[in-house]
Amino acid sequence: MPRQSQRRHQQGEESRQRILDAAFEIASERGYDGTTLALVTKRAGLPASSVYWQFKNKDELLAEAIEHNYRQWRASRTSWTELADNADLDVQVETALRNLATGLVDQPSFQRLGLMLALERRAVEASARARFRKVRDDTIMMMTGWWHRVLPSSAIAAHPQAPHELAQMMIAVSDGLFIATQTDEGFDHARLVELMTIGMRGVVHHFLAAAGDEDAAAAAGGAGAAPAAAKAAPARAARAKTAQAKPAKRPATGSKRSGSTGADA
Repeated sequence: MPRQSQRRHQQGEESRQRILDAAFEIASERGYDGTTLALVTKRAGLPASSVYWQFKNKDELLAEAIEHNYRQWRASRTSWTELADNADLDVQVETALRNLATGLVDQPSFQRLGLMLALERRAVEASARARFRKVRDDTIMMMTGWWHRVLPSSAIAAHPQAPHELAQMMIAVSDGLFIATQTDEGFDHARLVELMTIGMRGVVHHFLAAAGDEDAAAAAGGAGAAPAAAKAAPARAARAKTAQAKPAKRPATGSKRSGSTGADA
């Protein structure tokens, strides 16, 4: 490519990045309807012709801005797969949740804009909203693949949908965490992540126990509460049966009872 053409191409890419960044910032502040191409060109410091050269309308611009910001977010996040294959399952779950929560703190604008778009309802869905939903689907697929790698095969064999359901649960709790901490600064973000981890471990132990993998459940939970409870259930049932079989004790003759003459009839 000739040097002049390279320079022109580079300038075009730089202008595109400035436009995307400006559009994303404004949309995160004002929402979809509050974003205008006039505001974007002003913040980007570029003529309107530059915006229309790159994007045909606001909807296409915001859809591309979401995609661009998501790629930046993914590139900046530590991959969950960097954990050692033999790492404790609880440690991997905790690390995954902390990575997810940290991403929400580091780049809240993406989640804020995405949720604003997701909650909008229009006769014709905006391309920006559809793009955000696709990004979420891609994230769930990535998380599902991760759960496939870390869950014991026995749990997946017993409940094939477990990886996908756990991925959906991670998205759901992260949405709640984001809204709670953005709405009320009194929420303790670190403590909430700890509680999320405890809850997620409990669900993982449920799948392991349901699969009959008591050793894995005990190793994952440290205490193995779910398998222990399962083992204790037959004993409790036996004790209850024995108690039912025993005849009720009759009160001693002459004991005082309300409405009684002293002896059972």
